[in-house]
This record gives sequence, C-alpha cells and structure tokens, in this order.
Amino acid sequence: MSELAQSSLGDPQINAEWLAELFSRKCGISQPRDFQIKHGLDMIEGRDVFLVIAPGQGKTTVFWAPLLAAQALGKQGIALCIVPTKLLSIQQSESARRVGLRAITLNEDTVHDAYYDKRDLFDELQNGEDIRIAFLSPQMLAGERMKKLLRMSSFKDLIRWFMIDETHLPDDENPLWRESYSVLKTMRANAVEKGLASGKGLESGEWYGPL
Repeated sequence: MSELAQSSLGDPQINAEWLAELFSRKCGISQPRDFQIKHGLDMIEGRDVFLVIAPGQGKTTVFWAPLLAAQALGKQGIALCIVPTKLLSIQQSESARRVGLRAITLNEDTVHDAYYDKRDLFDELQNGEDIRIAFLSPQMLAGERMKKLLRMSSFKDLIRWFMIDETHLPDDENPLWRESYSVLKTMRANAVEKGLASGKGLESGEWYGPL
C-alpha cells in the first residue's frame, strides 16, 4: 500500500494538496490545473459534474480523480463510462491502464475475442475487490447481459461512478445518436438501490457525478 493511502486511511484528509500529490504519483502531472483539482474534488465528494472544455486540456484527469482516490484508500467499486464508438472505448481503456486502473473494454469485438479465449468480460467486470472501469456504448449498456447485471443487487451495490463521454451527440441532427443515448435516461433509477446514494457517493456526468 502506498504512503499516500496509508496516511489517508481511517480519517482521510482529502483536499487539494492530497489530490495534487495523487495526480503527480499516478498521472505524472507535476502542476495540475485549477479546474482539475476543483472538479476532481467535486467528483470525489460525489457531486455531479458537467465539464465542457477544449480537447487536450486535461479533462480525462478529472475523470480519473475519484477512481484513483478510491484506489489509494483501498476501496472497491465499479465505474461505467459510456462512449459512442469502439475506437474510443479502446483508447480510453488504454489511458486508464496507464494510470494503474483495471479497465475493461466492452464491445462486440472484445466480447467475441474474449469468448474464444474462454474469458467472460462481464464476469470480470462483476468480480473483484478492486477499482475497475468498463467502457461501453449505449447499445451495449442496453444489451441483455448488462440488463441482467443491473438487475442484481450485488452488482448494483458496487457501481459508484457513471460517466458519459461526448454528451453533445444527442443534440446532433443525426437521430442515430439521439436514439442510442436515450437509453441513458433511466440509468440513475435502474442502478440505484434503495438507500445506496446516502452512503456510497455514486458519481456521473460529461464526464461525471452521483447517480
């Protein structure tokens, strides 16, 4: 266990300095931007965050903040991140792994390939005592395997974060995105068990905050 986690367990003092050190250790960022610290803390504290910022400015670091904090504190939990394309799911999974998170890419190709390797990616998402994140499309979220998992209290109890990338797409003129993203409207109600939000800080938004 890291010194950071050891010093914070029991009575964690999660503040700007603590998070800046965490970003330095895990992401290699020596001087985090103000918005990364501010909204990273917002997410850690369970607030909804809707972040609009130019590409390449570091919004993904905000995205990692609550997962890395939970990991540093020895917690467990699942994050679901909705992305529009297979390519983006792969890219984001690789980015998550670079900062030390267990990432699972759920799309038709990866599920198919895993099957022939005698692996079940949905079981891998469900099982474990660590922090893990799945990247999947709205269509995959609406699929039968995810619906089955979301009906299981044991799985829903582990969902702590719900993120949506490219949230501008439903406003596109192309109805394809509007229709596919419409399945997300009921996610908060479907994922939250009675009493869950009061103690577990489920988070969502664009990315990010509590479900």
